Amino acid sequence: MATQVIDMVTIIKALSVAEKEFLGKKCRWLPVKGNADQKFLMRLYKEFRNDVEAIKGLKALASKSAKELNTFLRKNGFDIRLNPIPVVNGVQGFAVVALFDRFMSWIEKGTEGKITVGGKIYPAFRHGYNISFHSIPKYPHTAVALETIPGDTVWITFADKEIGGVKLLKQILELSKARKNQCNERYSRVVIPEVMLDERPDISFLKGVEARDSKKDPWIVDQALQQVKFAMNKMGVRAKSATAIAMKFGSFAKYVRPPDLVFDKPFYLWITTKGSSLPIVMIYSDTDSWRKADLEAL
Repeated sequence: MATQVIDMVTIIKALSVAEKEFLGKKCRWLPVKGNADQKFLMRLYKEFRNDVEAIKGLKALASKSAKELNTFLRKNGFDIRLNPIPVVNGVQGFAVVALFDRFMSWIEKGTEGKITVGGKIYPAFRHGYNISFHSIPKYPHTAVALETIPGDTVWITFADKEIGGVKLLKQILELSKARKNQCNERYSRVVIPEVMLDERPDISFLKGVEARDSKKDPWIVDQALQQVKFAMNKMGVRAKSATAIAMKFGSFAKYVRPPDLVFDKPFYLWITTKGSSLPIVMIYSDTDSWRKADLEAL
């Protein structure tokens, strides 16, 4: 399986900004019935929204203009682009872009190294400062924690299976939440491959999520894009991520009354009763009978 990546922070930030800028404080997010991935995402949104708000360095922009948002993405070094945002029932849709660019240097830089796998040599680095080794309950591999100057911690452990998308998200959340007990395993240093990636994770599972705004009108996620860039070497780590989410007005949100059927020409009228297929009265009504009626006067 090729490298897989997904970022939840910018997704949550984008949804949060959508509420603040367009949907209102009383917004309700509704996953498509039967869509387990969307239901899981909504649970994460509620659980981690406040945590994400506390993360420094996040930037976001909300707009009804795809051009403005695409310019924002380009200026911040991302290639994903939103399509024009549609107008539905006369109501212009909107979109939000959330992104970050975070550099984390090792407290002491590592040294160059190499790793050979299957006869092929890969560039790597050795690192042995401000690191610790941890066990994760019910997980077969040791995790190493590498401290950085901003105070962030980079965690690395062997993968026990090949997964991507929401499954990858669930697995890493499970490992991250599990209690990590520092263990006594003795290693002199760690040797880690250098990593350089630029991926566009498929977050189309978000499409179709509905949000009821403060007026109880529904908005629907129409576009969901993400791009993640990551680099790691002996100097440290740089991570960049952007999520773009566009929402259109629900096609059934604003009730459009159908036109009236106006009987402005002669018409037939009949009445049926239970137990008989024969109408008890049949009328051809022309203008001569069109006048104010009084039921009691008959």
